[in-house]
Amino acid sequence: MFVKNPYSTLTAALVTALLLSHCVNQEIAQSVESHVVHEGKRYSSEVDAQSPFKPLTMTWKRATDLMANRNLSFLKAQQKYQLATARTPKVKQVAVEVKKSVGLSLANLMTPKTLTMSSSNPLAVIPKQFKSIASLKNISHSMEQTIWEKTGDSLDAELEMRKKKVELNVLLHKGAVIDRELARVDRSLKELNGPGEKFKKELVTWRASLRKDREAWLNHVRDFFNAEYYDVHFIEDGMGLPLYRSTDQPNLKDWKRWCNLTRSRNLVKTLKKNHEESKPLIPGTMTVANKISGYLHRPIYSADIDTNELRSEIRSLIRNWRGMKRTQSELARIPLHDDVPLTSLQAISMAKRRYQLHQQEIQHASKVWIFDEECWKRDIF
Repeated sequence: MFVKNPYSTLTAALVTALLLSHCVNQEIAQSVESHVVHEGKRYSSEVDAQSPFKPLTMTWKRATDLMANRNLSFLKAQQKYQLATARTPKVKQVAVEVKKSVGLSLANLMTPKTLTMSSSNPLAVIPKQFKSIASLKNISHSMEQTIWEKTGDSLDAELEMRKKKVELNVLLHKGAVIDRELARVDRSLKELNGPGEKFKKELVTWRASLRKDREAWLNHVRDFFNAEYYDVHFIEDGMGLPLYRSTDQPNLKDWKRWCNLTRSRNLVKTLKKNHEESKPLIPGTMTVANKISGYLHRPIYSADIDTNELRSEIRSLIRNWRGMKRTQSELARIPLHDDVPLTSLQAISMAKRRYQLHQQEIQHASKVWIFDEECWKRDIF
């Protein structure tokens, strides 16, 4: 009878364990090596993208594309927008209709004449644009509430992305002003001769001030793109937001052009809150009916959105438009073009003033850009 040797079995088990251990260790080593190589390539690529040893040159359009890949706040807002609109297809539809209807919001409809005419038929005061989302009446209340929440998220994200685009345009416009003035000063210093030497010191001092401004600007650019660039030069290509120099008095009452996005956000917040308190067949129906019933017996008509916030937006828009046009008027009165060499103390003084005014113009314009829907229709982003 054959008797199995226990020692041979043990030996075989040990050999097998050693082989398996070796294979596992080898697999782990290969995995670690592969991971190291992958991370090393990513590191190399990221260093190269940050261009730490040579100047980076790009068009304004390229800078806009780069923002979508490197600006952390923009990326976060973009992800929030995509998340809000991807999971619930109706969100985009609701957001679009709210923007169309913002000029016909409940606040605009709360007038004595409208209330009297619609008291017998509350549905008549619902903005016609909301008819396209009337299918919400077949969705549960909780689902409707989710859609309003997501719509609010999408509009918040859209506004945040707009703010980042405005910040980028401020950098682009200001960079152009700084580089243009630096080039003029350098050209003026090269052309100095004889009597011109007496104001060379002023030119050198002015150049030092400009270089300090540019260094601060460059640091802002580095933070905006989250990259330690050695230097950056942006090439104007006509793809930036406008400075409104050819527009004197726009129609500020045109709600379709001004404050559409910000007002839409406020309106959605109010509709969402109203929806939490009722279960309307169509968004806003019960709210309108209740408001009409209450207001017919009250002499004061209140708005559906925060009146103070709305007035603050409008005042900011008007104040910055006025400041921008005042700045442009003063620029036009200074008899010195941006490309003329500086050949006197008076010319240097005028150049400094023009430089300051250009900075003010851009700052005022940046506040207007947030509210101006018209400029966002251009094919720039």
